[in-house]
Amino acid sequence: MIVKHLGSGIVLIEDLIDKEKINSFDFALIEKTIKQQDHYKVNEKFISEGGYEIAEQRDLDTTPIRYMQNIEELPFMDTIIEAMYAGCLAYCALFPVAVESITQHRGGHFIKYLKGGVMGPHSDSPLAYKENSIEPISLIALGNTITSSMILNDSFTGGSVYFPTWDISVTPKPGSALFYPSNYIGAHEIKA
Repeated sequence: MIVKHLGSGIVLIEDLIDKEKINSFDFALIEKTIKQQDHYKVNEKFISEGGYEIAEQRDLDTTPIRYMQNIEELPFMDTIIEAMYAGCLAYCALFPVAVESITQHRGGHFIKYLKGGVMGPHSDSPLAYKENSIEPISLIALGNTITSSMILNDSFTGGSVYFPTWDISVTPKPGSALFYPSNYIGAHEIKA
């Protein structure tokens, strides 16, 4: 494991899982056994089940696909969870006070980016509100302190994670993970 603090709480941890181990994972099981997250239409806007607004109908074709439900049943999940836990410990060794803010593990999900797919600037702790209301759609984001993202393949072009506030761009290799603040400090986007 190689820990690289890139600045502003953004940490790249390389070699959490080696490539040989990743190559043994049957990722086809994700699409075969896990229902992909859907979206719904609210007042002419498309909203993903995760609460993200999809700008236009045509963007549905390139919106990243999320697989969330029952992923713990996948045979390789224990390996991924153990690696991410080791990465979280390394992150907290750099930022010990972060431990005081972590209340729970929110679980994870897999994201598949389609050709031309991007995700615009966002943080991972926003509250989406019901139309014309101050009532949140969900309070799940309130528990987000640290975001972690692991790259599991390199069969794509693009895919860098860009932190515009800090002008930091990272393209992790498979088996590596990024850890960063979930709030506005860690606002990021995925570039094509």
